[in-house]
Amino acid sequence: MPDTDPSHLMLREINATYELTAMIAEARNLDEVVRIGLKLAIETLDLDAGAVMLMNEDAGALRPDEAGLERKASHALSATWLASPRPLSHNREFDRLALSGQIVTIEDLFTDPRVMLTDEVRQEGLRSAIHAGMIFRGRPVGVLRMYSRQLRTFSESEVRLARVIGQQLAVAVEQARLLQLQQHERQIQQQLSLAADVQRRMLPGSVPTVPGVQIAARWTPSLELAGDFYDFLERKDPDRIGFLIGDIVGKGVAAALLMSMVRSSFRAHTRRDIDIDQVMTLLNRDICRDTVEGEFATLFYGEYNPQTRTLRYASAGHDPALVYRADSGKVELLHRTGMLMGVIANSKYAINTCQLSPGDTVFLYTDGLTDAHNFDKERFGRVRLMESLVFALHEHRASPVRVALDTIFAQLRNFAGLAKRPDDQTAILMRVNPDGTSDASPADWISEHA
Repeated sequence: MPDTDPSHLMLREINATYELTAMIAEARNLDEVVRIGLKLAIETLDLDAGAVMLMNEDAGALRPDEAGLERKASHALSATWLASPRPLSHNREFDRLALSGQIVTIEDLFTDPRVMLTDEVRQEGLRSAIHAGMIFRGRPVGVLRMYSRQLRTFSESEVRLARVIGQQLAVAVEQARLLQLQQHERQIQQQLSLAADVQRRMLPGSVPTVPGVQIAARWTPSLELAGDFYDFLERKDPDRIGFLIGDIVGKGVAAALLMSMVRSSFRAHTRRDIDIDQVMTLLNRDICRDTVEGEFATLFYGEYNPQTRTLRYASAGHDPALVYRADSGKVELLHRTGMLMGVIANSKYAINTCQLSPGDTVFLYTDGLTDAHNFDKERFGRVRLMESLVFALHEHRASPVRVALDTIFAQLRNFAGLAKRPDDQTAILMRVNPDGTSDASPADWISEHA
């Protein structure tokens, strides 16, 4: 016979609460939490069998087909009973009441008119039942179903104890779910960190030594993985050096994967003895073939000849490159020569030519710079970017070109303040030495990854 002494029941309630609280503190996994919690509940209430049913986390109102509940643990119930898809009560009344926060007691499963499975109950040897809702912060988490094999009348103290156990078990379940989620997020973060390291290694750690020019680059992803990228390529013709900057639509994992594909395809085509327009055309076909609708890229590819100081380039929908003219102090724009890549497979890309002079500077960038905004939602914009370029080049005309690039990014940060950076930010700065010499220090060739 169950112990109905009020003082003993109070002691059992305290012990059950303590053990459930200890279980929460030990941070077991979800399966272990429900298994131990069910066993503790059955022992505390001096019952014989039971099961823990949890709400599917994406389930709404409980449906009559039991699709909203999933069994996570059971004790002393037969496989036949557990395999039955039919609910114990008509229209799932017991579960519905429990999930609403009530404690459901069934003193006699043989005679209660709400019970639908009378034959199955007799075969299983169950006589009485108590169902407790597992409620966490007003939200139903699941149902604790418990059974007695003897006829049982549940006292008010036992009903209160069942409610306390159900609530404590709900807390334990949510804690276990949170810990599982945190562990999963840590694993994802570790994988993202590894992927980010791989992506960083795909970017050039230094730039080729080009007679008569200084080059610096900067790559600042907004997330662990970026869609922005840049590259430097040595062509078969020793008088040509290629450089590329690109921006994949979006950011994160998808953009990073597409960036990897674009970079690999681009390098494969530049190894062939073909001109810029053909490289761009073939690359666009690759992107159209290997992507789905809505995935595209903007790219600027240029080749510089240090002997003639000539820049030949093609731009696939990319933001206009900026050319600072040392003799006039003005900035010119190198506009796009074709549409962005990944839209029309047979797109063509024209080649334009820009003649540079000693002291001139070419600035390539992605739209993460111009689209940066402050807390007032004001964009940095191209005008401010041009002003920052002119200021940086004037202020640091005698310094390595990377100092000027750092100054541009510093002004960008000062403008944005603590506002969230919405996009990757990448830039390449190439300055023709004012005296036409190639006496730059080795530090000028370092590619800055910030």
